[in-house]
Amino acid sequence: MAIKLTLKSIDNSNACPYFDDTIVHKPHTQPNEIVEHYWDRTINKSVKGINILSCTYQTKDISFPINYRVIRKNQTIIDKNGKEASLYLITDDEFLNYNSSINIYKTVKY
Repeated sequence: MAIKLTLKSIDNSNACPYFDDTIVHKPHTQPNEIVEHYWDRTINKSVKGINILSCTYQTKDISFPINYRVIRKNQTIIDKNGKEASLYLITDDEFLNYNSSINIYKTVKY
């Protein structure tokens, strides 16, 4: 509830939600639960690192963090070439948490 009140207090017609998918490169760390190989669009290759999805509310003067998630690849499959590949599959709880972040924006104009 405090987030909604804060967003309403900084609300303006030029504000919008901003979602950012960031990879923190960790080339010397052994792969583990959060350090995995991800495709980095900025350099067009696979890198080892931590994938973070963040959600902020942006205005001209302020950037207000709403939510973030460290992406964990939680499903292993065999790809068409017979190699193991890891995927991130969203659970019902994660989906509901993500939707609750989106619902915050429904009370704010953007």
